[in-house]
Amino acid sequence: CYQQALALYKGDYLPERRYEDWSSAERERLQVLALGVMTTLANLMLSQSPLESIRLTQRVLRIDPIWEDAYRIQMQAYASQGNRPLAIRTYQQCVAALADELGLDPLPETVQLYQQIKEK
Repeated sequence: CYQQALALYKGDYLPERRYEDWSSAERERLQVLALGVMTTLANLMLSQSPLESIRLTQRVLRIDPIWEDAYRIQMQAYASQGNRPLAIRTYQQCVAALADELGLDPLPETVQLYQQIKEK
């Protein structure tokens, strides 16, 4: 069901009207909806198919580089494959993106996941 919904998402709503106010709210609503579906599917696939989970989170982060849930799922996927270095690098990318875009630190659950991965 989620995969079928994702197949329908082809990118920004009316990209040729990107700078027109009337389309902005709908574009953002559809994008948030699509990112939520991708994130949910990536989370559901985490135990069965970590590579697919990583692929989905990469897609999310190409669309919105500050979607923190995607970073956490990606960190878990890499860690589940025993790839601590990429899990840690993903955390570092999250820290940099949040700082650059918003001047914020990661959420406590992201930091906690990083600490768990780092200590393994």
